[in-house]
Amino acid sequence: METKQLTTDEIDQIKSIETRGEEKLFQFGQLEVEILMVTRRLDELHDTKEQLHKEFHALRNEEQQLVKQLNSKYGVGQIDIEAGTITFS
Repeated sequence: METKQLTTDEIDQIKSIETRGEEKLFQFGQLEVEILMVTRRLDELHDTKEQLHKEFHALRNEEQQLVKQLNSKYGVGQIDIEAGTITFS
């Protein structure tokens, strides 16, 4: 088996490629961690949105029930919140 010596320049090129490859692997790792964190945050935001949606619909239902109560008690009319009055057409 024959052995030949690489030049200093060739050795430097190999080391440079290895170093840059290791840097890229590290960057990929960092990117994956960031993606994981963003994905978790996005999941949290979706959960919050879903909860707000449910609360909004519950509030709308509450509003509809109040309107039914007021219509039953006073009849259908226009409410002036500031004056605390209801006007009928």
